[in-house]
Amino acid sequence: MCIHAAAIRAISDSAIICTTEGVVCEWNRSAVDLLGFPADDVAGRRLDVIFRASSHENLRRWLDRCARGEHLENCQATCRNKSGHSVEVVMTLVPMHGPADTIVGILGILRDVSGQRSFERRFELVVEACPSGIVMVNSMGSISLVNAELERQFGYERTELIGSNIEMLLPLQVRGLHRQHRQVFSASPAMRAMGVGRDLFARRRDGSEFPVEIGLTPIDTGDDHSVLATVVDITSRKQAERAIDLQNAQLRRSNAELEQFAYIASHDLQEPLRMVANFTDLLQERYRDRLDEKGHRYIAYAVDGAKRMQVLVRDLLAYSRVGAEEKAFKPVNSAELAAAIVERLSSAIKDCGARVELRELPLVMSDEVELGQVFQNLLSNALKFRSERVPDIVIDAVRQEQFFRFSVSDNGIGIDPRFSQRIFQMFQRLHERGKYDGSGIGLAIVKKIVARHGGEIWFESTPGAGTTFYFTLPVPPG
Repeated sequence: MCIHAAAIRAISDSAIICTTEGVVCEWNRSAVDLLGFPADDVAGRRLDVIFRASSHENLRRWLDRCARGEHLENCQATCRNKSGHSVEVVMTLVPMHGPADTIVGILGILRDVSGQRSFERRFELVVEACPSGIVMVNSMGSISLVNAELERQFGYERTELIGSNIEMLLPLQVRGLHRQHRQVFSASPAMRAMGVGRDLFARRRDGSEFPVEIGLTPIDTGDDHSVLATVVDITSRKQAERAIDLQNAQLRRSNAELEQFAYIASHDLQEPLRMVANFTDLLQERYRDRLDEKGHRYIAYAVDGAKRMQVLVRDLLAYSRVGAEEKAFKPVNSAELAAAIVERLSSAIKDCGARVELRELPLVMSDEVELGQVFQNLLSNALKFRSERVPDIVIDAVRQEQFFRFSVSDNGIGIDPRFSQRIFQMFQRLHERGKYDGSGIGLAIVKKIVARHGGEIWFESTPGAGTTFYFTLPVPPG
C-alpha cells in the first residue's frame, strides 16, 4: 500500500489507511495534528486505540461493510486524542482495491465536528430546559423534535410524537384547515405568531383542549425546510382575564348604580330642602314679633342647617356628575381656560387684592368643563385659605416625559402634611365650621376629574407659608 500511503500524505483532511480488520498502516500529518499521536505510535495497532469504547461496536460494523465493498459516508464517532480528550468526528470510509479487484485495505477520512456537536448539545440542553413547549415539524408535517415541556403539556411520550403528524396535537375540527395553513406558510415562511387575532386551542392525548399561543420560526436544516414552533399554555392567563372582565363588569354596574343613586337622591332632596328653607324664612318673617330670643335662635339654626344641607346636596350632585356623560376628550387650550376661570372669579380676586399669575400653559386633551372645575376649585381654595398677607397665586405647567405637571401655588395658611390623604376625601373639613365656608367636597371632585383624565393629584405645603397643588394630565399623542 505504498502508493496509497504516498497519496494520503497529499490529502489535506485527516486520513488513515488500515487493513480490513482495522489495523493501522499509515496516517497523514493532518491526522497527527488532529489526534496528537505520531504515526509510529499507532502503526500496527488496531483503530480501537484512538476511538472511545462507545464507538467500538459501530466501528467494527462499518469496517465489515467496507471490507465487503461498501462506500460509507457520515459515520459519526468519538475519538480520543493523546491528551485523553474526546474529539467528535464524521468519517468517510472507502474500500481500497488491489490486484484482481480484491479489497486490500480501507481509507478513512476524518473531519473534526467537535465544535458542531458541542453546539448541538448546548442547543439540545436549551430546548429541553425551555419553559415553553417546543416542537419541530418537517415540510411533510412530521414531528422531528419535541422537548419535555411539550410532553407535559400534551400528555404524550416523546416516542409517540416523533414521526407522527403535527395535526394530532390539534382539535379535530381544525385539522383540515391547518393543513392548508401549513402549505401557505411553506410558500412564504417567516418568523411570526400563529393565528393572530383569533383564539387558538390544542388537543391533549386525553382529548381535552386548552388555549395556547404559538410562535413559528422557519428552520433550514440543509436537506429540508422545517418549522420550529413554541407552544405556551395560556389557560391560567385566560382564566385571570375572564375573572378581571367579570370584576370590571360588576364594578361598572356598581359605579353606574351608585352614580344614579347619588344623582337621584341629591336631585330629589333639593325640593324638600328648598321648602324647609323657604317656609322657615317665612315663619321667621311673619311671626317675628311673637317669638322670643330663643325662638329666633332656633329658627336661625333651622335656616342655617337647611342651607348647609342644600350646599352639600348640590356638591354631591356635582360629584356624581363627573364623568357621567362620558364626553370624549377634545383639544383644550388650558391657558385660555385658566384665564377664563380667573375672569369668572375676578370679583373674589379683587375683594382680597390677590395677584394671580398665569404662566405658559399647554394644549391638552380634556373635557373642558371638567378641567375648568379643577382650575376653579384650586383657585377658589387659594383665595379662601389665605393668610394676612396679600394672596400671591401662580398657575404653571411643565412637561415631564409623557405628562404635563400642572401646579397652583399660593402663599396662604398652608396644610399640615398629616392630612395628605384625608384632604381629598368627600366631606372632609380641616377647619371648624363657620370659619371657612364650603362642604368639603371640592378637592374630592378635583381628584375624581384628574383620575378620569388619567392623571394624579397631590400637594406640598408648609403650614403658615403656603401650599402648591400638583396634578398631571397626559401629553396629547403626536
